Amino acid sequence: MIISIKKESLIRDIQHQFSVYFPFLKIEFLKRSFEGGTILKKEYAAPGDFFKRIPSLKSEGEINLDLKQTVSELEEHFKEHYGVSIHIFRKAGNVWIETTLTNDWTLERQNKEAEQMRRHFPR
Repeated sequence: MIISIKKESLIRDIQHQFSVYFPFLKIEFLKRSFEGGTILKKEYAAPGDFFKRIPSLKSEGEINLDLKQTVSELEEHFKEHYGVSIHIFRKAGNVWIETTLTNDWTLERQNKEAEQMRRHFPR
């Protein structure tokens, strides 16, 4: 499962590629490098923004998504290789919740948890 990151890529295109593999997860990109604390909605890049508008972006490339990769590993990979801070959200009913407290879970586990939640709480 590979996602291609290019400076001319739109944020929404990368989000879509991610959601194809993990339909119950969402990836959000921050406009600047982030070290912790509260994040306001305005600090996330808009879906229609180009990656090159993220000032901390330092390179292009591909990311190989692995089912056994944890959220924290994916976040670290984005930061280390591309200079971009990301957050992963999991669908919980009708809302998206941050995976901060479960960032040691694999992407597969996060996605399955959200899928099971959907079965228990259908729309």
